[in-house]
Amino acid sequence: MDSLPSSFIQIHKQYVINRNHVNALEGNQVIIKDNKLPVSRTYRDQALNAILNNR
Repeated sequence: MDSLPSSFIQIHKQYVINRNHVNALEGNQVIIKDNKLPVSRTYRDQALNAILNNR
C-alpha cells in the first residue's frame, strides 16, 4: 500500500481500489462500473472519508 499513489485506498482485506473510479456507495458496498465490492468494518470509516472527501 505504501508504494501506491494516494488515490488508492483499502476497503477490505482483499480489496484496494482507486477512489477516482468509484461510481456509488450502497450500504457497505462500493460500486465501480458494474462491480459491487464489500467494505469491511475495519476499513469502513477510513474508506468512506477518503471517498467522500475526494468528490
